[in-house]
Amino acid sequence: MPKALITTIPFGEKNRLPLELLEGGGVDYLINPLGRRLKEMELAEMVGDVDVLIAGSAWTASICSPPSGAASRSHTRPMRRRRQWPS
Repeated sequence: MPKALITTIPFGEKNRLPLELLEGGGVDYLINPLGRRLKEMELAEMVGDVDVLIAGSAWTASICSPPSGAASRSHTRPMRRRRQWPS
């Protein structure tokens, strides 16, 4: 079973759909147990045994970079093309 670490606080409080999608996909997840923004070293310690990291965009590349040769995705659905507005 894949494991996910969710560092964003709050996550899934107003809308449980993201959590339900994870559960439906068989993903075991942990929401930030500290209840606050993690420090870089805290994140580094927690991320060691997870397959998926759901986080905000404020982390350094040294912590969040995938291992060489690994693929990474910044979103779960294909992005739609933006509509081009006439000039």
